This record gives sequence, structure tokens and C-alpha cells, in this order.
Amino acid sequence: MGDLFAVLWLISSILFVGGIVVCIVAKIRKKQLKKPLLVTGILLLISVISLFASSMNMTDYTVMNENEGNKFYQEIDNGKTVEDKTLKFKVKQTGESSTMGMVVLEVPGKKELDIILPNIKATRKIKKDDVVTVKLDKLSSLMGIKMIDASLDNN
Repeated sequence: MGDLFAVLWLISSILFVGGIVVCIVAKIRKKQLKKPLLVTGILLLISVISLFASSMNMTDYTVMNENEGNKFYQEIDNGKTVEDKTLKFKVKQTGESSTMGMVVLEVPGKKELDIILPNIKATRKIKKDDVVTVKLDKLSSLMGIKMIDASLDNN
């Protein structure tokens, strides 16, 4: 959805610049400016609103406490697909396995749910209680612990 607003912002911004040109030409030719100014103003409004909307971090799931974590875990248990979705969560616990090339972050909840991220500088900086947004890739399970391969969301 953020991409849609970004495209809308780009188009309305280009048209806004065109509207300014039309207003300048109308002023030089001493024609009425009411309609060009109105259209240009509307384009500016659309541009500002779409810029604001595209900059908002829209996520599919948000888990900030144990209750939200339990609901998210239950959806996974019920077979809901989480691949290609985004998850914003408060880190319950961190663990690092540099030999395996990954950083593990635990999502709040009664059952353990681990997010597996690549071991890079940005993921090694994450600490307990940080709020992180990730793009979920692949769900798996090991000895009853659900794990989701993911990557940091750059938004």
C-alpha cells in the first residue's frame, strides 16, 4: 500500500509543477487564474497527503506485548500464511549465532517464536525491548519452536 501512495505522490508532484507553469503562463497572457490555481492547489494537497501516507510504516502484524504475541502465534498455528508479510514487534529476547550467520530475536508471547535474521551490522545492534519491523520470509519449526526467516524492513 505504501508503494501506491509513493506513485501517487510522484504523479501529483509532477502535475503540480506543471500546474505552476500553467499559472505562470496564464498570468503572463493576462488570462483568468481561478481554475489553474484551484487545480494546482488540489494537486498540492494530493501530493502532501500521499507523501504523508507513503511515509507511514504500514505493517501486516504488530506484536508489542504477550497478548498480541499469543494471538499472532495462534494465527500461525491455525495455518495462516505469514510469508511476504511485515511484522513490527518489541524484542523479548535476543540471541546471536555468528557461526551460523544469523541473529535470533524472540517475539513476545507464552510460546516461543523466534525471528531469524541475517548476521549483519544492523541486526547485531538490536537489543531487548527494541521495536523492530521485519519482512517475513519462511516459517519453519524445530523441536516445537516456531521460527521465521526474515529480513529487516528498510521503511
